[in-house]
Amino acid sequence: MRTTVALLTLLCCHVLWAQQDQENEDGLGNDIFTQVHSREVEDQIHDVETQTQGGKAAVSSLRLPTNLSDLHDLLQEMNAELGRTQRMMEDLKSKNEDMRVAFSASLFPSGSGYMGPFSGNSHQTVLIFGHVFTNIGNAYDSNTGVFTAPVRGVYEFKLYLFSFSHTSHPVAARLVKNGQLILIAHQRQDNYEVNASNAASLMLEKGDTVNLTPIDTARIYDDTNHRCTFSGHLLFTM
Repeated sequence: MRTTVALLTLLCCHVLWAQQDQENEDGLGNDIFTQVHSREVEDQIHDVETQTQGGKAAVSSLRLPTNLSDLHDLLQEMNAELGRTQRMMEDLKSKNEDMRVAFSASLFPSGSGYMGPFSGNSHQTVLIFGHVFTNIGNAYDSNTGVFTAPVRGVYEFKLYLFSFSHTSHPVAARLVKNGQLILIAHQRQDNYEVNASNAASLMLEKGDTVNLTPIDTARIYDDTNHRCTFSGHLLFTM
């Protein structure tokens, strides 16, 4: 800041000096005023050089305008460049916000109970995880259970399922991308509690969808402990 003020002071002095020299050439000045004026400007230049590191080098490399009109043009150029820089910063901020994508939700917003067992065309049923913990970027829709990619990139998804054991009803679900099967989480046992989980990193285009669907005969249990969760987040853009 100190260097900038010093250079602006020198700039203004140079303009005034140039204007005075022009007046002297036209016969409007006098020798006494010129000598005093020159002495004052030389003193100001000396002060600037002693207050700034490398002042002489900066002065010699700077193209100084010779009149107020040129100074006005220079300031306009500086303002235009400042505006372009501010717009670039706003664009970068907007892109950074687009890259912050993460969600996590459990199956039931409240209460407890089973979902299923499912039968028939269960692959057409979307499991809706209605209790949202986090939804940065609002890419997950808790009304439909569908995640929609806001940007092209690699995303990671995780599913954790819970149920009480049953010989005929496993705990299971599919992870699908744009309606196509990606993976299955499946577990069945005869006694006690049963858990199933799985995860995947997927390359998604903007607008691609990811959701969970159940499997025939499966049933899933959830309660206020939020035992069943569906989560995802953006790893990096492409």
